[in-house]
Amino acid sequence: MKRIVLAILAWASVAHAQPMFRMQPGWKKDDEQTRSLTARTSEQRHFGTMQTKVSTFAATKSGVALFWTRVSVDITADRDRAVRAEVDELHGSSRRAALSGSGITEDDWQQHVDPVKKQVDARLTWRDTIGGTIDVSHLVIAGDAEHLVGVLGECIALTGADPRGLADCKATIETIDPGVTERVDIAMAPEGSGPVPAADVGAPVPTVTPSSNAPSMQDGSHVPVAPMTISPAAPPPDRRPVYVGGGVVVLAALFWWNRYRRERFEREDAPKESDDR
Repeated sequence: MKRIVLAILAWASVAHAQPMFRMQPGWKKDDEQTRSLTARTSEQRHFGTMQTKVSTFAATKSGVALFWTRVSVDITADRDRAVRAEVDELHGSSRRAALSGSGITEDDWQQHVDPVKKQVDARLTWRDTIGGTIDVSHLVIAGDAEHLVGVLGECIALTGADPRGLADCKATIETIDPGVTERVDIAMAPEGSGPVPAADVGAPVPTVTPSSNAPSMQDGSHVPVAPMTISPAAPPPDRRPVYVGGGVVVLAALFWWNRYRRERFEREDAPKESDDR
């Protein structure tokens, strides 16, 4: 009996890390892309915190790449703001791409709460007209009383890729599931609601270091700066009157000197009275 229980637990731990979607036939897992995706995703903030558990998967087919990411966090309060942070992280991907250059076009953005399925659904489609790629993403978030789980499916296709491959990828990410069975009602805070307080996350907040938690353009966090009053600098003194006055003095001196020399020459050239006699 003990062996059976251990076997079931081992299977459950493996199944938990496996993709929760129905993949179309013909796709091949890409181990290198999976490792790269895992490293990149683990360095990013999810649900407004770094204290998350991440599972990833990548596969390719006919010039199309399929990426799957499952992120979970232990959280009991301010869950609506945590959901908003994860949705904004997805929407910010096209904006961050636009920072690297022109040619980024956002074709579609949708976000809504499904009260029947008790999940949040977000979809984003954008393209790089210069790089020649299209990115189609689908995010689903659900949770139980103590956890939130988000699953993101993403298709990246090159211009000229097999349309069937892109269609298969889109069909696959439509089937993504967070794998939460005992779901509770879920909500999404309005945009601009601010970050999730650190006290609301189960684990203690790690020390902030430049290489991990420092706010950056990628994580979308904002550092508030207190208003500053800046007094305008005093303008430099106007020296133009001094220059003009000095010039007048020099001209007057030159004028007096020329007049003095002229009168001197006239006296020297004037005939003497003895000469007239």
